[in-house]
Amino acid sequence: MKKISFIIPAYNAENYIKNAVDSILNQNCENVEAIVINDGSTDKTLEILENYGEKIVLINQENQGVSKSRNVGLDKANGEWIVFLDADDWIDNNFLNQIDKYLVEDYDIIFTNIIIDNKVSNNDNNFEAIENKEELFNSIISMNYYNNSSNKKFVNNRITGGKIIKTSLIKENDIKFNEKLISFEDGMFYLNCILNTNKIAFWNYQYYFYREVENSATHKFNPNTINNLERLSKEMMNYIEANKLENLQSIPYFCFDLYREFIKYIVEKYKISNLSRGLKEMKKVTYEKNIDAFVNKIEKDNLNKKEKIIFSLLKKRCFLLLYILYLFR
Repeated sequence: MKKISFIIPAYNAENYIKNAVDSILNQNCENVEAIVINDGSTDKTLEILENYGEKIVLINQENQGVSKSRNVGLDKANGEWIVFLDADDWIDNNFLNQIDKYLVEDYDIIFTNIIIDNKVSNNDNNFEAIENKEELFNSIISMNYYNNSSNKKFVNNRITGGKIIKTSLIKENDIKFNEKLISFEDGMFYLNCILNTNKIAFWNYQYYFYREVENSATHKFNPNTINNLERLSKEMMNYIEANKLENLQSIPYFCFDLYREFIKYIVEKYKISNLSRGLKEMKKVTYEKNIDAFVNKIEKDNLNKKEKIIFSLLKKRCFLLLYILYLFR
């Protein structure tokens, strides 16, 4: 069997990291390496990892973020294939036995379905080539655009886990995670992978268990979040233009998602006590960003009930109502 390198960034993951690492080491295969990057944890994560000794490749660094950690892992990887695993997720014990027969095929990326909160939907083991790269681009750029899709190969593709990637594709094209971003860095990584190959497949075997952690960083307000969203907006718009992706159907929905994130954190920052400043910031985002032009291209029928309300208020420039909606949501 060809060697697979699992890359796990870990920050304050003492409650989950053992489950993640054990799910790799418990595979019935010796041709595997677990690369774990302890990203400056302040809990017992490092202590737990040190107990594995030479069973894992342990990299200990000061806190530099998940993108830097994954890039460090890529530099250390010796396997012919790469799998990313988040510290609070885990993989099925039978994964390597199942995937072995497909790694001999001439593919550079194998997308798979994932299991969210232990809910297995379908494991028919269907394996097929994906020739429509535009659909893949769309699914990664806007997950919400495909939330109701019956075609499971285009659901949850933005999530980092659940992909098997040929190491040569990554290294020969110098594909890295964007360390300037703290959100959608995984999406841009996979967009770059797809841009550089036509050898893509979908495997409907659910082996990757994704855990939704409510108190994770993505669920907390951070005073730097608005600046990070500004950076993402700029990076993504430049990326879309450079790669001529303006006509993808998902771009307006991505912009709408991004705009709603702006509103969410603006309201959390200014609250009711500084309503006038919050409204000013909300209007600034609307009028100064390319986001507004893209959002106007949205087909309202593709939105759920709550999204339609937000979309209508945005179109009518009802900023006060929009602010109040987020204030008391």
